[in-house]
Amino acid sequence: MIKNPTSIIHISCILLSLCNIHILCAQKTIPSDSTTMQQKVVKYGKVQLRTSIMQVSLDAVKANLICGKDTLKEDYRNAGFIFWNKVPVGIARAIVWADGFIADSDTLYVREGQTAQKDFYLTDRVIQLQAVTVKGKIPTMVYRGDTIRFNPQGINILEDDVARNILEQMPGVQVSEQGVKVAGKDVEKTYVDGKKIFGENPMNALNHLPANDVVYISAYDEDEHKEQTRKNRKGKKRRVLNIETKSKLVNSKEGNLIASIGGNMEKQQLADHNARYGVGGTFNFFSEKMLVAINAMHNNLNRTTNQPQIFLSTRNPSQTYSENSFGAINLSRRWEKETGFYKEIKGSYQFARSATEANTQTEQEYFATDAFWQKSYLSQYQNTNQYNKHTMNTGFSMNDKKWGNLIIDYTLSTNHSKQHTLQQITNSVDEIKSTGILQQNGCGKAQEMQGVVNWTKFVGDWNYSIHANYSNSSSNGEESRENKTQNEASGSLQEITTIPANGRGNKWEAKTGLKRMLSKDKYSFIELAYNFVSDNRHINQLAWNKITGEIDPTNTYNYRNYLIEHTPGTTVILPDLGIFNIEISAGWKHSIIKDRKETAQTKFEKSFNALKGEVLISLGGRLSEKAEHTIKYSMNSQLPNITQLRSEVNNSNPYFISGGNPNLKASTIHKIWWKEQHRFNNYGHLINSELTLAFIKNSISNRNTYFSKATYLPDFKYTAIANSTLSSYDNLNGAWNTDWDISWMYPIVKIKSNLDVNINNKYEHLPYYYDNIRDITKISTTRIGARFATNLIPRLRASTYWSISYRQASNKANDQTNRILANRLIVNMTCTPILKYFFANISYTYQHQNSKTYHQIDKENILNIYAGAKVFNRQAEVSITAFDLLDSYRNRIIQLKNNYTNYINRENFGRYFTINFSWKFRKIKSNRIDISRGVNW
Repeated sequence: MIKNPTSIIHISCILLSLCNIHILCAQKTIPSDSTTMQQKVVKYGKVQLRTSIMQVSLDAVKANLICGKDTLKEDYRNAGFIFWNKVPVGIARAIVWADGFIADSDTLYVREGQTAQKDFYLTDRVIQLQAVTVKGKIPTMVYRGDTIRFNPQGINILEDDVARNILEQMPGVQVSEQGVKVAGKDVEKTYVDGKKIFGENPMNALNHLPANDVVYISAYDEDEHKEQTRKNRKGKKRRVLNIETKSKLVNSKEGNLIASIGGNMEKQQLADHNARYGVGGTFNFFSEKMLVAINAMHNNLNRTTNQPQIFLSTRNPSQTYSENSFGAINLSRRWEKETGFYKEIKGSYQFARSATEANTQTEQEYFATDAFWQKSYLSQYQNTNQYNKHTMNTGFSMNDKKWGNLIIDYTLSTNHSKQHTLQQITNSVDEIKSTGILQQNGCGKAQEMQGVVNWTKFVGDWNYSIHANYSNSSSNGEESRENKTQNEASGSLQEITTIPANGRGNKWEAKTGLKRMLSKDKYSFIELAYNFVSDNRHINQLAWNKITGEIDPTNTYNYRNYLIEHTPGTTVILPDLGIFNIEISAGWKHSIIKDRKETAQTKFEKSFNALKGEVLISLGGRLSEKAEHTIKYSMNSQLPNITQLRSEVNNSNPYFISGGNPNLKASTIHKIWWKEQHRFNNYGHLINSELTLAFIKNSISNRNTYFSKATYLPDFKYTAIANSTLSSYDNLNGAWNTDWDISWMYPIVKIKSNLDVNINNKYEHLPYYYDNIRDITKISTTRIGARFATNLIPRLRASTYWSISYRQASNKANDQTNRILANRLIVNMTCTPILKYFFANISYTYQHQNSKTYHQIDKENILNIYAGAKVFNRQAEVSITAFDLLDSYRNRIIQLKNNYTNYINRENFGRYFTINFSWKFRKIKSNRIDISRGVNW
């Protein structure tokens, strides 16, 4: 029962007022866009997508971002990126697509206040195009406009194959240890899914990316400065590769270990190297931001690599015995916020040691002259060389919108070397024999430092560039000679000489260029350039005759020589002229050579002036999409080097001495190069022709003088012994040469095979002097070759190469001709797997060489094998390699020279067998969710 209702009402009003005050205060402190206290506050982050799409503008790419039930449209685009500035925190899914390309999608996690990044690569729908299927078969290559597409589905991909093995089977592709050429152009970069995961070296991706991860490989020409937005700044075109992968690779960690033990399969003549062995390994980490490479190897298998696909193979090892040690570490780190604009640092250290041994016999049969009717020279020599080299390198590079492109590189190397040569000679002239034993020993140390700076900067339509290079070197060492000669007519001669020597030098080179763009939307310019070279060398040599205890004046000298070059020039690439592309360059080179012999207080100075130029006219793709027409004319000069100019005699072999000619002039070389190419279809069937003509004015030619008796040479202040020959130089006109190469490539799609036919003809017209008689050597070489490779049988890859060559050399004075006919057949077969675990690789070479002049025939049948089994879940293998199983290697080389035929026989250190164990691992990070996680937590 309520006794005082009025009090209760007053209390209720007071409580209600307090509640209203609290609500009003809450309304003042809560932002107007907030919900009630029970609702969750939404937090936001940013998203940045980078999409790579080959040869298509980013404007053709469409992208959406799905967050829960909402689909967000992009906010803006810039420098190859697509941006969203307000994305709710949490998991989002990005979808990108373009017409003619397969859509790609992936998830990412958005954090508050941070920018989530993701990379995509769009794959075109190549398998749906009519150009890819020919009567139910898949061609190995397809031309699509300016792009060449290599399809691994058209060949057999074998276990342990890498991307390199795919290109080796493609028509029009040349793969070597140094690089790869596609359709005659050097490949400068290799992308993987549009990214440089394997760094700047184009061979890294080809040597390390597994072939079974490759969808296809594309070759095309891209702009050198594709990051530039203005079309006239994009630079010249360069040939690049892009490897489309199944895994959408982000980074890769891999490594391998190799161990081999074996022995020779025949007794060596002089050296005892019956045990053959090798051990080594590698570790590599590849990504866009960081590269790490660690390598180590030691072997006496005549191999200078630790790559398993080369180290364990049927490739013929070198016939020269070599013991090689190698260790290196390479590091690089790259920061790239926008495509094409980056900063990178790198560093490396490398140690290399090599010790080689060779046992060689050479025989020279000379053409008859007025001085003799018969002359031969026989030499048997054993040679050992050893060097230890340390090399350190560091560098920095960047490409910045404001400061331009800058590259700084520094290298320091040291080298310790030793040499030993023992030579037994027999010199026969008109049945008078001279014999001798020549022995040389040497050791030395050398150090070299080199620094390079390159800077390029765009300002409007102007481009300025600076290149500077400085190197400094020093060396010191000692040579010992012991010569004993016996002549049936003039008696004996003995010399024992010790020659300590030291040298130093430095070289400066600076080049600057100013370029003006001639077009707003195309790469066309005129450039003025200036190049300066200063090269200073100092050599000090003191020789002692240990028999007489006196100084040997012939080998004692102190020289300071200088080379200074000034080369202004200009280059013009004209705007599009319809069906023509024209490039013109011209320049003038002024060279000064100074040589001062301080021991005799004599000075020599000579200057050279030469014009240089080049004109290139290309009609490729203008008259016909399937034809290419290019012609180029160039004019360059060749200066004589300081050795060719110096009046100093080299008598390390007293029967073959050499010296310079201070009256030499510079040679001028005029060269014409003409290329014609026609494609019959878009699947690699083509014919290519390249013709080179070269004409040489004042060619630096050989001048040989024979002495039938001891003769004093006043220019050299030296007495030549009887039956010796002086080799010097002279300028002669009338030198020219041609080189015509025709190749036909025919992919046989129906049977998964390729047929290549090549015809090459070379002709050389070489003037020279022998005994003051001007003569001309004419050398003609014709070679026809055919290669057939097939992938018709599953798990088997086979190829056959056959060639026939005919070489003829003749001289005019004596009307003598030498002719050599050679046939060669090479068969390679690889099969894997055999009975699930085994594999085999067989290489067979047959060679038949017939010397028509001397009626000598040499034959070889060389069989090499590499076979084994996979173990440890196929991550390792046990194998055997054996070389020249048929013991048929003769290693006889016949060379046709100006006035003699040279026969070379070498002792074969390449016939051995090894038992091998190798193990490898590979771990990747992928953008595919079914391979690796696509969300970065």
